[in-house]
Amino acid sequence: MPWEVALDVGGTFTDVVARSRGGEVRTLKILSSGVFKGVASRGFADGFADVARAGDPDRFWIGAECRLLSAAGSVSLIHEVRSCRAGRFVLGAPVAAGTRYELAFPGAEAPTLAVRYLLGLGAANVVPGLLLRFGTTRGTNALLTRTGARVGFLTTLGFGDLLSIGNQDRPRLFDLVVRKSSPLHARAAEVPGRLAADGTELVPLDVAAARAALAELRQAGTDSL
Repeated sequence: MPWEVALDVGGTFTDVVARSRGGEVRTLKILSSGVFKGVASRGFADGFADVARAGDPDRFWIGAECRLLSAAGSVSLIHEVRSCRAGRFVLGAPVAAGTRYELAFPGAEAPTLAVRYLLGLGAANVVPGLLLRFGTTRGTNALLTRTGARVGFLTTLGFGDLLSIGNQDRPRLFDLVVRKSSPLHARAAEVPGRLAADGTELVPLDVAAARAALAELRQAGTDSL
């Protein structure tokens, strides 16, 4: 493979490191939304220039949306990038110096956009084969902040409190008032059926009970299991 790419997608930023077979290393940090933000340093009758984008790959942003922002930060106009080179963007419409803007390819995820940017490949180019390592903290963040999907816990009959009990670790043994963290799941359901450690069926699965338990979780607003 000509390139090795390692990505870490976080809740706010995506960090990327790319290394070529010859040892060249390129790095990039972008918003995980896939949006590039900036301020026009010069305005023209057909677009603008931003010295901060002078290092972008030539023609990379052709076909992208350029969203011009108002003083309040809301999108006031949207133009398609017709041409771009060395930080000069041609939109076919006037832009004043100092105008804030956003660049984005609608529907493009940050990892894909980052790989294309580092390799200098526009939207019309095919990404070559590469060795990709991908990691993300989004799932961890969702668990820590309780902002993810409403999760249901389906388990063997008699084990509904398993995740609440945990390993019975008591790091503050002599606290008179113990405040336990709320469980990660919103609701638990138990189903008859159990396997031994070697996989032998000890209690046959009650399929009807499993269907009923799943229906109950669904009605309770469960999004994930």
